[in-house]
Amino acid sequence: MDLSLTEDQQSIRELFATFFEKEVPSDVVREHEVLGFSADPWSRLRDTGALAMSISEANGGGGVGLSESALVAEEIGRRVAPVPYIEHVVTARAVVIAGGVVGNTPASGAGEARFETWPANPGGFCGRGVTVATQH
Repeated sequence: MDLSLTEDQQSIRELFATFFEKEVPSDVVREHEVLGFSADPWSRLRDTGALAMSISEANGGGGVGLSESALVAEEIGRRVAPVPYIEHVVTARAVVIAGGVVGNTPASGAGEARFETWPANPGGFCGRGVTVATQH
């Protein structure tokens, strides 16, 4: 069994290593250490499509697997980036399992909703929980 990264996976790793090196310098990490969240890198990460990349295309995502999301998570950990990526991926997959649609596509209005996770208490100490904000 060959567990080497594919060319596409290597590209994903390199892309996000460069992204986090540029978008999350050490001063950003230190500034957001207590809360563990920074809105600027989170918004820019959202713009890359990474938040829904492991969701099927039919459900509004990028259609790659969890292995690719794990590569993004690895780069987040390498930079100690203050973004709730893992929480978001887990929540997104739960929404899909429950019959929802995720991603950067607008909701169709037929009971579907877009969502994005944010820290449960962005003004306070605990940044580990998530809330789900829906847009109809």
